[in-house]
Amino acid sequence: MHEPSRSLIPQVELLRAIALAGIFTFHLWSVTPQVIHSGPAGKLLGTAARYGLLGVVVFNFITGFVLALPHLGPQQKPPPAYRQFLRRRFLRICPKYYIALSLWTLAMLFSGRENLSGGAITYVAHLTFLHSIFPSTFFAIVPAYWWLGLLAQFYLIFPLIMAAFAKIGPARACLLTCLVCWSGWLLLDHVSRPETPWAVINYMSYYNLPARLPEFTLGMWLAAAWRRNTVMENDKCRHSGLAPPYPAFLAAALLFALSGSTVLELKGLPVRHIHLLSWCLVCMVLILFAPCSGKAGSLPVVANVAAASYSIYLLHQPLLGYADRLLGEALNPMTEFFLLLLIVGPTSYALAAILDKTAP
Repeated sequence: MHEPSRSLIPQVELLRAIALAGIFTFHLWSVTPQVIHSGPAGKLLGTAARYGLLGVVVFNFITGFVLALPHLGPQQKPPPAYRQFLRRRFLRICPKYYIALSLWTLAMLFSGRENLSGGAITYVAHLTFLHSIFPSTFFAIVPAYWWLGLLAQFYLIFPLIMAAFAKIGPARACLLTCLVCWSGWLLLDHVSRPETPWAVINYMSYYNLPARLPEFTLGMWLAAAWRRNTVMENDKCRHSGLAPPYPAFLAAALLFALSGSTVLELKGLPVRHIHLLSWCLVCMVLILFAPCSGKAGSLPVVANVAAASYSIYLLHQPLLGYADRLLGEALNPMTEFFLLLLIVGPTSYALAAILDKTAP
């Protein structure tokens, strides 16, 4: 996800809506996993919904892109002071997050799923964005909120990455970040053994820095590509060809993505995640620079969903869970899947509108 600031780039709005749709359908599948056994249609639907988790990868790209664009894009603004940047970013995400967190914490306590003392500890961990680094809290209250901890980590490190971009250039800084982070993750996975602290650290690294930093940094790198690709002509914005490092890197990502889907046998989280990330990167670039994406992103329904995406993210997963509990086993999985989609989807959007008005 991204902070609830609005972008003026329709292509980014389209990506936000697509990413949110993927995350929503993944969480919808997580409460109706048996849909995959409902014949060929259910298998296709369930398999596609499982890949909706990649919406988080896209949001990580978008977060880096949006944060870096004012400084690496056409405007070329100087980076803000560290304290000023952190204050502005956290003031953007905290009010809505704290309201939603309090709401679902109370719902959890009243439902008897957590005692008061345990709930208080978990609540404080979420308030301080530390919940994502502890195995006992990162999936507590609302499992989807693990991403807020990662977002806070992105904010903390962004000025440092910006400094690296300025010092050695976007391409070198991005490539170096990917090499260091992924090499370290692969090494950690290699030394990890079941039932050891290393195994826990390796598992938690999937949800935290530095393993997820390349996604954020690649988004920043694309912001620099947007500057190089954007040309003003007669007061209108048009796009020229990308500088050579960009298509070269994207070609390598596409080659790895295709190889991982055909001839390479990829096992284990690091290489499998990097493979799926490569697909996300290629698809994101195609959407970001496609002329038709601007028109699609300007559609009112897309713009409205994109504007409410942060609040929808904060609200939708518990709504799906509680709705599934109410239905129990009264419906077959396929019927429940579409019923939840038709009911919880609009409900999440309506409640998100209320949350946006409460904490604009």
